Amino acid sequence: MIVLLIIMLIGFTFLAWMLLHNQKNMQHQLDTLYFGTFVPVSNLKEIVIELKNSIIALNDVTPPRDIAHLKNFSANIKNVWESYAYSYKSNEEKKYVAHVQGYMDQLYPYLDATFIKSKPLALQEKQTYQDSIALIIQKITQLINYETAQAVVERKESLEAYNRTKNFFLLAIGLLIVGGLALFIPIMHSISRYEAQLQALATQLHHASITDGLTGLFNRRYFDRICDRELSRAKREGLSVTFMMIDIDYFKPYNDHYGHPAGDEVIKSVATYIQSHFKRPHDLIFRLGGEEFGVLLLGTPKEAAFSIAQSCVQGMQTLNITHEASKVADHVTLSMGFSHSSDASTLTATTLYHDTDARLYNAKESGRNRVVED
Repeated sequence: MIVLLIIMLIGFTFLAWMLLHNQKNMQHQLDTLYFGTFVPVSNLKEIVIELKNSIIALNDVTPPRDIAHLKNFSANIKNVWESYAYSYKSNEEKKYVAHVQGYMDQLYPYLDATFIKSKPLALQEKQTYQDSIALIIQKITQLINYETAQAVVERKESLEAYNRTKNFFLLAIGLLIVGGLALFIPIMHSISRYEAQLQALATQLHHASITDGLTGLFNRRYFDRICDRELSRAKREGLSVTFMMIDIDYFKPYNDHYGHPAGDEVIKSVATYIQSHFKRPHDLIFRLGGEEFGVLLLGTPKEAAFSIAQSCVQGMQTLNITHEASKVADHVTLSMGFSHSSDASTLTATTLYHDTDARLYNAKESGRNRVVED
């Protein structure tokens, strides 16, 4: 839709530019139309020239000068006149042409009779011929003037019509451009709004696909997808890798004793508590499933990471979440498996997960509420 509107606007703008650019050329073509090929004034002028030449030839002819050439004067004048007379004429032109046609019809026999003679004409005959020719020339000159005046009038009318058409065309293009812009702007606004909504929806869907709905932490699916990538980054940059798996002790008895809604609240509270210990932007915290959590750290020294892990496990008592069904304490406690490697080149996501899970199992088997490392 956007591309179509842009193409339309460009097309209308180009048409307007072409019209203005070719204006002089179009005016020249109008001049050619009324003063060139389509207005046979040149035919009338040719007749005048032929008639004047006939007078010159008449005065110069001496027997036996080129009589055949002289006889062609009549045929030439007749052909040129008929070419003019039979071309398109308005009703007013037809009346005037018919008037001149009468003089021309009288002229042809006289021309033939005059130039067939093989001897010079007498003075009186020459004068009569010259008077007849002068009258014809006068009539044709009037016709030339009339044709020229008509051409000027028609050219003026055509130019006015052309300018009206041009102005209407420019106005129409202007209105189309303005209308296109008026349509284009709200459409673009709507499209931008919808794109923003779609982008927001896509972001929400992406966020929902990688986060746990209950805690807001990253989910197991995202862990499986990102763990290899993070390990590759650690290998490239020479960073150490720390992974912790955390489990809420005796969570099933807690659910059975307090109910599942209370169990969900404990999971949310523990998630928030874990986040309070791992605050760096690149610290990744996951809910791996049920009551189990994971923490992935890059570039943290082992001593610092282990200290945070111990603090996280030992500080759970500060939440003071009562757990009467626990066999460890009267409050909710945590068990943690801890893995650290300063050389990520030997690690894979699978081995890292299974090794840490084994240490978490050992933490549970050895009494819970503790951290078990390598």
